[in-house]
Amino acid sequence: MAKYVFKSSPIDLVNPSYDLVVIGAGGTGLSAALQAHELGASVAVFEKNEVLGGNTSKASSGMNAAESLVQYRHGIIDNKADFYQETLKGGGELNDKAMLSYFVDHAALAIDWLKEYGVKLDDLTITGGMSKKRAHRPASMAPVGGYLITGLLKSIEAARIPVFNKTKVVKLLQDENGKVSGIEIVGPDGRRQVKAKAVILATGG
Repeated sequence: MAKYVFKSSPIDLVNPSYDLVVIGAGGTGLSAALQAHELGASVAVFEKNEVLGGNTSKASSGMNAAESLVQYRHGIIDNKADFYQETLKGGGELNDKAMLSYFVDHAALAIDWLKEYGVKLDDLTITGGMSKKRAHRPASMAPVGGYLITGLLKSIEAARIPVFNKTKVVKLLQDENGKVSGIEIVGPDGRRQVKAKAVILATGG
């Protein structure tokens, strides 16, 4: 299968302002940009590296979720309580419990949401710490990270959401009340400021 190549937008096409700017073009950043676009927001993504995908592109096993439709179709009866406890144990019980609860409750919804964009994770496997097959992956068994990024970038391009690579965010701008009001970027043709009603930091990889 030919590799999908995404063309980033030239930095001279950066608008003076957006409803939302996303910093980081990995799985989290691209998903956030798509969902913001769904809600009618003007959005742009900024990535300091030349290659898009971040650490997501290195993932190889699958996306974990419990009580998903995919599990149901495979005859696997799972529950979120087990998913929570096994993930907590796998994290040495050092997990942020509120964040873990949110993740467990929304993981199956994320699998369904991705499918709406043609990113189908219809196969299942089991990995360390799981009592049931809970890792969702493509039926082709391709490494899940590259598969996710390719699918998300196709949707980003179709939605005409601008993504600027080789563009480093060096500062968060603040208004007189201390609220974040935009970003300052450095790219191939210099430095500039971009106003935004909201900023998402998706640089956690």
